[in-house]
Amino acid sequence: MKHKHEYRPTCWAELIDLLYDIPQTSFGRIRSNYVYRGVANANWSLDTSLQRLGGTFHNLERPLLRNFKKYATPGEILDSNKWVQISVAQHHGLPTRLLDWTTSPQVALHFATKNLNHYYQDGVIWCVDVVAAHKILPQDLKQILTQESANVFSVEMLEKINLEDFDQLGLDNPFVLFFEPPSLDARIVNQHAILSAMPGAELLLHDFLINHPNLYKRIIVPSEIKWEARDKLDQDNVCETTLFPGLDGLSSWLKRYYSPKTTMIEKIADVGKEITQLLSNFSPANPLSTDQEKFAVICEVLEKIQNNVPLKNKIMSIHQAKATAALKYKIDHPLAKILVATIESWKLNQ
Repeated sequence: MKHKHEYRPTCWAELIDLLYDIPQTSFGRIRSNYVYRGVANANWSLDTSLQRLGGTFHNLERPLLRNFKKYATPGEILDSNKWVQISVAQHHGLPTRLLDWTTSPQVALHFATKNLNHYYQDGVIWCVDVVAAHKILPQDLKQILTQESANVFSVEMLEKINLEDFDQLGLDNPFVLFFEPPSLDARIVNQHAILSAMPGAELLLHDFLINHPNLYKRIIVPSEIKWEARDKLDQDNVCETTLFPGLDGLSSWLKRYYSPKTTMIEKIADVGKEITQLLSNFSPANPLSTDQEKFAVICEVLEKIQNNVPLKNKIMSIHQAKATAALKYKIDHPLAKILVATIESWKLNQ
């Protein structure tokens, strides 16, 4: 799918220039109207965690939030404000209709480059103009921003609007609303967090933006400059130790920081060579004229993979990076496509 405003830098300097292409305000300061969301794969959509559940996910929002509040330890959710409650739920990993954004371009770039398993793919930073987006809000919501002289909402501004009333506001004309979550901990503060919500758990922000192309732009993070971007972000302390304060964040940073610079492309190529050799070892002695004969070779190779722990672990990491399909282009054998499809199915059943 083509996007009206999509940019692909060729180097780090161009990437930074694109991220900080921010005009001066009328009072001479640099202030961006954009919020940013960085993702590791440029082909991923803007699905919420609730939507990623699949099935009749839109019917699950109420029971999820109700039981989150019901089973939380007394005192963990003090506020009766529904927007505070759903923000707390999102913060702790409950599937919700909310999406995480940031006002910091470099924080977004961190999330586009933090997972080394996706370095074989281009990432992307979605940039949405919140001022322009809020111009098409229902009048009642626009009035709140005007009264508060604000560009984004706070949970306090939304306190009198429950989710059911919020959904009613978008029945005729969908919209997206951006708000600041409460400062629950240093993680939210350090990430310069912003959340987005649409008036309906089933509504897709991706589709909404496609229909309003002037509200957003996309800046591609090419795979070939991800390592440089990652190392320079670490140099600037834009990393897990500051964005996820505590021992968990420290451990995540150390694990990534000391990982060898082996790209997923290289790993896929190495695994492709090993599997090609395995197939070649079996197929000369096994005619491949019938499906039964082909199946016999596939079974022999799968058994060898099962017993070869280093190779099996490499395949597992490729599978976890959702890159198994790329293997068929690196296996030089007529059975490549069949074997890769079998590996994908086999892995899912392990």
